[in-house]
Amino acid sequence: MKIHFSSWKTWTSDDIADWIVGLENGRFSKYESVMRQEMKTAKVEGMHLPMLTQNIKYLQRFGIIEFDEEIALQKHIQFYFSFHIFAYRNVQTNK
Repeated sequence: MKIHFSSWKTWTSDDIADWIVGLENGRFSKYESVMRQEMKTAKVEGMHLPMLTQNIKYLQRFGIIEFDEEIALQKHIQFYFSFHIFAYRNVQTNK
């Protein structure tokens, strides 16, 4: 499945898991099974992604239990969304 990054707010839990599992050449793939199940159970959607950086326990709930990997994933999420929010604001102000 190809993930459309510009439409992250409409991502399903599977889209989110696909994105996370694909980061850093599969660094987080060992968590895939638990992550997919827990995200579906919690009904996590794309619009919830920025909130995952607010509390490390959110990532632990989805099976990410190694501290270094929790921090790395939080950084990926923060970078991704800060970039897209910045790009969106630039598009809006340049209209």
